[in-house]
Parts: sequence; structure tokens; C-alpha cells
Amino acid sequence: MIRTAARFVQSIAVQDEGGGLALDGRCPLCWQEADEDAQARLQRFQQDEALIVQIEGLADRLRLLGANLNAQRRAIQVSLSSGDWQASPAVDVAALHELRGLCARVDAERAALPATDEVAAEQLAVLSKERGELASRKALAEALSWPVWRLRGLDRRCVSRVSSS
Repeated sequence: MIRTAARFVQSIAVQDEGGGLALDGRCPLCWQEADEDAQARLQRFQQDEALIVQIEGLADRLRLLGANLNAQRRAIQVSLSSGDWQASPAVDVAALHELRGLCARVDAERAALPATDEVAAEQLAVLSKERGELASRKALAEALSWPVWRLRGLDRRCVSRVSSS
């Protein structure tokens, strides 16, 4: 939801600048100024987004790497049995490097986990506060859903009137 909202906000053209709106420390869902904790959460969402993008398609690339390696192994076996050595095509190992990078990232995140119960309790308190804030935002979003729906309907009617005139 955050990803979609951020893309939507950034797709809104700014007349004088030629680009999309910048989030500039605002929540892409409610457009409120985000405090330091909320900005940290948004940054974690963006990091998770980057990880998801990195992981998408990696399994397919690894399967392709495995198939290419098997084909190369078969070619070597044929060459061994026939004595006729053919040049084997180069194998793209970028997916393997990508997998190593993901493993390093997971190892770094694991190392960042709380080392003691006290640290975990502090983090739990912060997360509980964030959860309360998110519950408040959810209630606000639910309360504003009808006015927003109504405003969108009015906007569509205005656009259709302007288009037809």
C-alpha cells in the first residue's frame, strides 16, 4: 500500500518543475508531515521495497544458471568421450553474485537484531508506540474515506463538465 501510494504521489506532475511530487518527509498515504520515527519507518519500507525488487526474478535467474551449468557439464562430458573439444559458451554468474549479496544483507540484518532482552524490550516499546500511531492513522483513514470518495466524485464531474464544454 505504501509502495503504491508513493508511486502515485510521485506520478503527479508538478506544473513548474516537470517532474512528480516529492515526498519530502511526508507520509504518502495521508500526506502529513512525518515525524522522525515515521520517517524511519518509511525508510525501512523503502529498504524492504528494494529487497523485494532485488529478489523478484532471482529464482528464475538461478534456475537458468543451473540449466546453463548443466548444459556446460554435458558439453564437457561429450568432449571427454569424443576427444573433440568444443569451445563452451561463457556462463553468466551474475545471479550467483546477487544471491551472495542477499546473503550478506540477511547476515547484516541478523547481526543487527537485539543482543539482550533489555534492548528487545526497548525496541518493543518503540514498536508498540508505532502500532498505536498506525491504529490512529487507520481510524483517521476510515473516517476520511467517505469525504475522499465524495471529493473524487465531485472532481470527476468537474472534469467531465470541463471536457464537454
